[in-house]
Amino acid sequence: RAVLWGETATLRLAGVGLSDLPAAFGRLQSLKVLDLTENHLRELPEAVCSLAALEKLYVGSNELTCLPAALGRLQSLKVLYLDNNQLTELPEALGQLRSLTLLDLRDNQLRALPEAVGSLAALEKLDVGVNELTRLPVAVGRLLSLKVLDLSRNQLTELPEAVCSLAALEK
Repeated sequence: RAVLWGETATLRLAGVGLSDLPAAFGRLQSLKVLDLTENHLRELPEAVCSLAALEKLYVGSNELTCLPAALGRLQSLKVLYLDNNQLTELPEALGQLRSLTLLDLRDNQLRALPEAVGSLAALEKLDVGVNELTRLPVAVGRLLSLKVLDLSRNQLTELPEAVCSLAALEK
């Protein structure tokens, strides 16, 4: 069941069985919140990456294996949920999401994070728990706004010294 609120500001399409979106979807330029949780998306539709006003994107519990470089065009994006998918890597373009405050990548198959993650200066919460990370990029040390960093259930054997510069981390 699709639910649309407030002049297309919020569109919830959670659990409706979607495997794709029409190209015309990109015309919803006033969309601020898009919930595509619990569908059957194997890739993030290109049309989503043209939603310039989008602030919150929920694409958790799908079947995503990769993300398009065009994701970097979502300059207004503050919240991005990509949890419970099958992602093995992230595009460098992720670093272009400078307004991002929350990035949830929990329960994927990520082996590494791109160095570009260090460009996410506004990021306050990064959840990469339950992945296959063996190392963290030194660039993580540039996330000075980071309050929450979840690295649980990975394959990390050491942390870069740069993590010690994350003074905003909460207990």
